[in-house]
Amino acid sequence: MMANMESLLRELPLASPSVELDRRVLGIRARRRLVAVVYSGAALAAAAVLVLAVVLHLAGQKPPAAPLAIVPTGCLPTTAGTVDASGREEVVWSRLVYQGSVVGEDGVPLRAYRQESVRQVQWVEESGQHMQVVVPREQIVLLPAEIY
Repeated sequence: MMANMESLLRELPLASPSVELDRRVLGIRARRRLVAVVYSGAALAAAAVLVLAVVLHLAGQKPPAAPLAIVPTGCLPTTAGTVDASGREEVVWSRLVYQGSVVGEDGVPLRAYRQESVRQVQWVEESGQHMQVVVPREQIVLLPAEIY
């Protein structure tokens, strides 16, 4: 019966689609095109904003100035801890960090360094009691830059 039904359907003449069906199909295709255009436009606008932000960010940056000399950045004791007769021990740790180049008030190029130090003083009595004082210090050191 099924084969008979299929052969009957094949023999029927094809009818052209109705105008209503054509309008519905064209409407669906137009909406899909509109959505695709809107999404691609939004993606293009987002990419343009991203490129503009990167260009403006890079335009505002200055290239970093390379230091002329290698400066130690580790924190090392600069004075050895020695105990005097009164039981006082003093140790000073310091480090020097390059901060970049600046121009002085008179137009002379300068290199800026941050000097950080910690002074530790400890008193120890014979009875075993002790007292400790730690004093941090920070200063900016400006040195003339050698320009080639």
